[in-house]
Amino acid sequence: MSESESFIPLRRHDVLELCAAEQQDPDGFRGFGRLLLALLHHQSLGTLDALKDAYAEFNPDRDTIRLEREMDKDELVETLKQRFDETLLA
Repeated sequence: MSESESFIPLRRHDVLELCAAEQQDPDGFRGFGRLLLALLHHQSLGTLDALKDAYAEFNPDRDTIRLEREMDKDELVETLKQRFDETLLA
């Protein structure tokens, strides 16, 4: 692991409980934590869906029907690269 990376050897639930125990309103903080986790999950799901959509045209094992659309291969490749970068940086 590089110096720029960090690792917290606790589960999310444990971190949330430790932080909640330090608050005046622990239940309110837990609710905030659950909402924050839901938001982050929703955002990462959107990023993953965009990557899957960009990869669909290149997937050799696809089991879905290919719709007839005119698509520029260079544009498809560029979109896939952008989505891949977004996923890695998310």
